Amino acid sequence: MKSILLIDDNQVDNFINKRLIQILDLAEDVKVFNNGLEGINYLKILSQVDKGPDVVFLDLNMPVMDGLTFLKEYKELPQHFKDTIKVIVLTSSAYPVDFKTLEILGFDDYLTKPLTLEKLREKLLVNFEKSYQNDELRISGA
Repeated sequence: MKSILLIDDNQVDNFINKRLIQILDLAEDVKVFNNGLEGINYLKILSQVDKGPDVVFLDLNMPVMDGLTFLKEYKELPQHFKDTIKVIVLTSSAYPVDFKTLEILGFDDYLTKPLTLEKLREKLLVNFEKSYQNDELRISGA
């Protein structure tokens, strides 16, 4: 993977999650945004000039713009741009998740907080396989 985007308002979670990604050497670049508005604005710019990140980890409960509103705006990005991006929602047991709404808005998977090395391995390393044609990681069956 070349890049991962973390969107979460919790600075401690962002620090830990970024460190876990670095420990597992999952991405060359990890960008962190503190709310959905910052994240969607970044993706809107990227969609005009470049390829997006491989994975977006998205918290649902954030100020300024929450994860559901982010997903509504994300849905409007060009399809060719979104085709290579996997959105993984981060949930907390304290907040029930409305999976029907998430499915309508479009997400690929979810993880419960806090992230751990084991959870990341399970979701990313096991579900990604080496593509020898272009030396990048891709999701199995994608």
